[in-house]
This record gives sequence, structure tokens and C-alpha cells, in this order.
Amino acid sequence: MNRRFSQIHAFSFRTLSMLALGTIVLATAFLSGSEKVGDDRKQIFRSAESILALSEMGFGREPNDFDSAEQFRFSELADSILFPGSKTQDKANDDFQQLTAQLLDRTHSLKIRRQAAWTLAKIRSPEAFAVLRQALADAPALLKTTIAEALGNFDMAGSRELLRMLLSSDNDTVARGAMRGWAILGDNEALQLLAEMLIDSQKGADLRTEAALSLSKVNSARAYQILVDSLNNIADREIATAIITGIGQRSFTETEPFFRIFLGRLDVPTELRVAALESLGEAEGNPVPLLLRHLESRDSRLRAASAWGLATIENPPDVAPQLLKRLEGEGSADVRARIYQALENQSQMDVEQLLAVVFNDQAGSSRVAGLKLLASQVSRRNNQSLATEFDSVAVPQLEKLAINGADLQSRLISVMALKQARTPVALRALDRVAAQSAEPRIVSAAKTK
Repeated sequence: MNRRFSQIHAFSFRTLSMLALGTIVLATAFLSGSEKVGDDRKQIFRSAESILALSEMGFGREPNDFDSAEQFRFSELADSILFPGSKTQDKANDDFQQLTAQLLDRTHSLKIRRQAAWTLAKIRSPEAFAVLRQALADAPALLKTTIAEALGNFDMAGSRELLRMLLSSDNDTVARGAMRGWAILGDNEALQLLAEMLIDSQKGADLRTEAALSLSKVNSARAYQILVDSLNNIADREIATAIITGIGQRSFTETEPFFRIFLGRLDVPTELRVAALESLGEAEGNPVPLLLRHLESRDSRLRAASAWGLATIENPPDVAPQLLKRLEGEGSADVRARIYQALENQSQMDVEQLLAVVFNDQAGSSRVAGLKLLASQVSRRNNQSLATEFDSVAVPQLEKLAINGADLQSRLISVMALKQARTPVALRALDRVAAQSAEPRIVSAAKTK
């Protein structure tokens, strides 16, 4: 920022200092309630008086005379009161210029240029739009995709023209970015274009899937109705699954009637009901009662999908007793593994009941998930009895699985469980795993504690 009080002609220095001091006296009189003025008032007066003294001594005849700490402090404080916001504006301008340079400079990495594009889009000014439009001219595909999505932040004729052009791009990745940009706009034109893309059987599956997911991001009743109506008219399983996934990400208050009817229809393929149950893990609201209901299904695929939905819900209600009860009678190892994962999101449970279920689980795929659940409980609870039981029974099994497990996933989960428990016995087991495993990824994971 230009220093308004730092380079003053010699003959006017004393006069301007007196005027500034008088102005600040008036400002502090009118703004005496301001915390900032109250805190700095005495320092401003001291600084101004010092500058006046300096002027009496002959200072102020050369530009370098005004680099003293007192003058600098006076300049800073006076600027902040007499010209509020000027520094912020200057900094914003500097930031804008830096972002522009980063975006347009081809020598910068793609990551830096894409981040600059996103940050510029948040400014939402005509100047920011002009820079993004300029960058489009010779942008590589991934950067063009980012800019296409970012253009959704500008509700202006120019951005809409560009988004229409990008939606018709021969590059599907760029077209998908444009769809996400239209979803940000979310108005009638956006809904019309996305709906046309979704139902166009001549378009590729990736584009139609993106259209469904983009529609799911638009918070309007019309967008929701487009998804529901399209599902009834599309036979392609992949596209139908994408539509269900999109519906599942919306508010459960809005979608609950649809899911209750859809999951109860016998003519709906199991594959699509599985997709519906799994998608509810991303829903806003509380789909837990519906998921628990289908956890009792006769079809193990639907039970597994329900358990997965419960496992992916953020901040679920307390349903540990129901899950533990289901575990005791569950015959499918896949379903048990997912119920164990769902229980990791529960804050309270009967540990003795859990120990009995896990230690009686003989299937490798579900047992390792159960042991990992026990490890999470050990790390959360200050329960010496549980820790002792875990060390004596679970740690030897996890160590063996980490070294000789049937597949890489089981071995990695076993290492994760030992690291999560962090008991001295578990940490020593990790040392042995690192020394004995023949798998580099397991060795690396075991060494990183």
C-alpha cells in the first residue's frame, strides 16, 4: 500500500502532521466506542507528537527521514483509521493478480493452475470471469474441466454461453465438468440441459451417469422429480444405478416415500435394491429405521447392503443393541463383516457380548473385521480387562493374519487393527510383522506407527 504519510515534502510535513493529529483527535472523539481506537489512541498521540518533535528538529527534509519506527507506527495507525479497508483491498488485489498469474502461466503445475481457477471462481467478479475465459483458450483437458465446473459460480450471459459450448465438447471429461457447472447454477435451463443428457440413449454411460449425479446436487423439487421419472423410463442398469445413487444423496425427508415403495416392489431387480440401500448411507436425515428393517431381509445381499448403509452414515443414532443381536444370528460372513463395520460408528455397546461374538466367528473375512472392531474399542475405552483379553486372544491372531493372511486386504486390515489398539503387546507384534512379512506394503504399514 502507498504510504500516505511516509514521503512528505519538507515544507508541508509539520502542517500535515498537525492536520493529521487534529483529524485523529476528532475521529477518536466520535468513535470513542470503538475497541480498536480505544486500544491505539494513546499510541497514535505519542507517534504524532514524536513526528511533530522531529519536524521541529529539522527532520522531514529527505524521504529517508521518515523511516523511523515512530513515523512508521503513526503512518500505520493513521491509515487504519482514516482509510479503513484500504489494506484489505490492496491485499485482495495482490491476491487476484497472483492467482491470475498462476492460472495463465503454463510452467506451473496442473494442480496449482486448477486450484487458482477454483479460487478465482469464488471471487465471482467480472474480472475473475474474464481471466477464466482467457485461460480456456489453450487449457489442457483437465484444467478446462475444472474451469467448466467453476463457471457455474457466474450467473451471467457469458458464462452460460461458455457452459453450453463446453457441454458439447468432444472430450467427455470436459463435458462432465460442464454438467457440474450447470448443477451449480441449478436453474430451469440447467435442469433442462441435464435432463436431456440423462435420457439421451445416444450419449455414453459416463455422461448420462454424470447427468444423474449432477441433478442430484440441485436442491429443487423439479430436479428430484426428473430423477424419479427417468428411473421409471430407463432400462439400462448402470444408468438406473446412478440415478438411485443420486436420489440417495438427497434429503431423506424428501426421498423416504420413494425408497419405501421402491424397496417393497417385487418387480425391482435385487441389484437395484442393493444400490438403493447402499445409497442411503449418504442421505441427509435419518434412514436408519428403514435400513434396520431391511437388515432382517431373507436375502443376504439386501442384508449386506443395509449393513453397509448403516456403516457409512455420519453420526448415526445408538443402534448397537440391534446390531449385536443381528450378529448373533447372522449366517453370512459378508453380512457379519459389514455389521462389524457399522458397529465401529457406535459409541456404546456391550463389550462382553461383542467379545463372545467375535471370538466365536470362524470365517476369515468376517473375523478380521470383528478383530478390528475390538481394536477400536480398546483404543476408545480405558478398560484394562478388555485390553488384556485383546492382547491375549486377538493380537496373536492379527499378527498371524498380517503375515500370512489369505489376501492383501485381510493383511492390511490386520495391521491397521494392531496400530489402532496401540497396546504395548500390539506394538511389539507390529515389529515382528515388519521383520517377517514378504509384502513391501505390509512392511511399510507395520513400520509406520
